[in-house]
Amino acid sequence: MDQDGFTLVVHRQRSSNKRSHIKNQKKTNANIAAHHSADKEKLLNSTLELPANFQLLIDSQVPDHIKPSIEEFKGPSTELDCVCYGLGSISDSKLAQFQFALLIIMIQELKFNRVYLFEPMLTQAESKFISLQGISIISENENGERKVHQKTLFYMPHCPIMLYNNVIKSNWDTGQYTKLAIIGNSFETYDLNSMGTSLGDKCPFIQSALTQGIVTETLFVDFEPLSHAFNNTALIQFKSFK
Repeated sequence: MDQDGFTLVVHRQRSSNKRSHIKNQKKTNANIAAHHSADKEKLLNSTLELPANFQLLIDSQVPDHIKPSIEEFKGPSTELDCVCYGLGSISDSKLAQFQFALLIIMIQELKFNRVYLFEPMLTQAESKFISLQGISIISENENGERKVHQKTLFYMPHCPIMLYNNVIKSNWDTGQYTKLAIIGNSFETYDLNSMGTSLGDKCPFIQSALTQGIVTETLFVDFEPLSHAFNNTALIQFKSFK
């Protein structure tokens, strides 16, 4: 009882709740640490396979097959940017590992000015590893709506068709579409396999590019065991309207 005659009530349960909260927090932190450790281990295992993946790609002649076309697209310019969308997890996906290996080979061979990558499924360990390769991680989902101001190669193997459409759409009215090239699913195959849905309704800018005859494609060579990583993949370029 205090001097005014009131009894001070002490809720002893708070101490118990605090101890419980600290215990739960420690458990949560331990789970997070274990999760990060598992992510790092998976990433380490996948990076150990990179040299073998490089050799498979070199043996497949995929880099040699597409390099002349990319250099022709680059032209006399000394600057060529690269933007990568939708790579997937290089820790969990064998296909993503092959696709990432090709990205690294292109970085080494083509000497890009800047390289950017967005992949929503990246772990912290993957983001750090990719950043160490000189690649800038895009923090927000652009939905493919990136405007280009200089020659830019969009590396987008097996991305959703709407993402390709958005890349073209974002550079269509300004005429900058001639400054971009895409490594992704063949547009001509989409045109042939619209499967009952009009390509023009779903992806009007892809359809317009095909109809205008401004699309040129260099199909990737089919080589086992890389066929699943790059099947139906092409280097796609765009000419100016005549």
